[in-house]
Order: sequence, then structure tokens, then C-alpha cells
Amino acid sequence: VMAEFPAVIVNAQRAGPSTGMPTKMEQADLMMAIYAGHGEAPRVVLGLTSVEDCFYGMIRAFNIAETFQTPVIVLTDQGLAQREASLLKPDVTSIEVVERLKPTTEEMVDYKRFKITQDNISPMAVPGMPDAFYSATGIEHTEAGELNYEPDNHNKMMNKRYQKLQGVLKLPWIVKTYGLEKPEVAVIGWGSGEGVIREAVDNANKEGLKVGALHPKILWPFPSEIINKYLAQGVKRVIVPELNFSGQFATLLKAHLTNGNRNIDVISLAKGGGIPWTPSEIVSKIK
Repeated sequence: VMAEFPAVIVNAQRAGPSTGMPTKMEQADLMMAIYAGHGEAPRVVLGLTSVEDCFYGMIRAFNIAETFQTPVIVLTDQGLAQREASLLKPDVTSIEVVERLKPTTEEMVDYKRFKITQDNISPMAVPGMPDAFYSATGIEHTEAGELNYEPDNHNKMMNKRYQKLQGVLKLPWIVKTYGLEKPEVAVIGWGSGEGVIREAVDNANKEGLKVGALHPKILWPFPSEIINKYLAQGVKRVIVPELNFSGQFATLLKAHLTNGNRNIDVISLAKGGGIPWTPSEIVSKIK
């Protein structure tokens, strides 16, 4: 984070703590992925949902890392990591591969590795670039990469590291929605529970229940604006199915509800044990 270095880290979650249950799935590393680290270290966290999404989602993860020069933590789980599925052959001509922003010849005259720009993303020289130097520091620094412990400088660079990630929330594929567009009951899940939730919502709709679902692909920065806009369309209750003991995503959701949505009942449907939810269990909770 401090060096503003592109990196992708995959965490295939399983039941813990410690060695826990090595052959059982869980979704209990969400808070660790978002918050863990020395000091405040903003990063991007993605949740993959299916075998197909693992293929395209990993490409997106690398594109985000290169674009925003940040670590990207990709959350999958034991069940998804060992799953097999048949997919349509990917059309590689439609896949975008993003290259990191590099300095121009003019920018190299007075090169500042951590230059504060309009979008807070700085041109990044790479090792071996002619007439350039490469800077990667783990200590607080100025725009030029020089050591600096002054409070004003630290706050300025912290703001840079946080604000640049707001661009992630402008990507077009942040969330998927299913079921009714304006439901009374919304199901919001994350990660590999997507298929189960889709089936549950479909079954509930067939029974005449006014249900919809929203499934975020980007878990951090938290897509609060998109989720709050979805909930403001008449949602009365939200069910959050997830495979952890404490209801981690439900906790995040409650913290990010805007004033107009704070009267919505957020119901945490959380369980440990390493066994995924079934559609019938979610339908039963909806009823």
C-alpha cells in the first residue's frame, strides 16, 4: 500500500481459526481482508462467485491492481477453489488487459514517483526504463519518494492513497441484481453463495413473494452508494446469508446505510460449520 505497488493476493477461505477445518468452506476472512495491516492501509477486496467468475474476475483483479497501483485481495473459498464446471470458451478478443500508467519523457525531467494528480494515480517508472529511476518505499515519503515524517505530509499522502481507490467504485460491473427490480425483501450476499441466492430468489418469485437480490463483486471500497440506492426503492427487510459465525458482511452493511435506509431491518443469516446454504433454507427465511 505504502509503495503503491500493484499486487494480487488470493485467499481461498476455509473454516478457522488456525488450521480449523481444512476441508470445509467458510467466508470468515472478510474483515481481515479489508482491515488487517499495520496502520491504515487501503486496498481493494473482490469476492468471486463462480468458476467462470474466477476466470474473468482474476483478470479484473490484475487490471485494478495495475490501474490503481494497489494490492487487490481476491476472496474465494474452499468450495469454489475445488469446484468443476463447464463454461463457454472465453472470447479472448473481448478481454481488456490494462497496463500501468508510465511517465512521459516530459514527466521524467522532474520525476515524482508519488506525484499527486487529479485522480491521485501517479505515473510509475519500471526497472530498466531509460533515463528513469525506480522507487519502492515502505516508509512515509514526499511526492518525490523522499523520507518525510511531518504530520501535514503524512495526512496528504494518506488522503492520496485513500482517494485514488474511489475510482474503483466507478467500474460498471460492481454489483449484479436478480429477481424483482423493486422488491420488499432483498437478499444481499457475497462470494460463492451467488448461485444459491439466485435459485432461492427465483423460487420465491414463483411463489408470488416480492423478492430481489443484489450481489456485490467489489467488497471494498464498500459500494455504499449503489447499495443504498437499490434499498431506497421500497425495500423493507434485507436478508444477508453468509458462511461465518459473526455476520461480517451484515455488520458492514448496517454501518453503511444512509439516513433514509436506517429503518430497514437487516437480518443476518450467518452460520459456521463449513456447509453452504441451500436455496430452501433461504426461501424459508424469506417467508
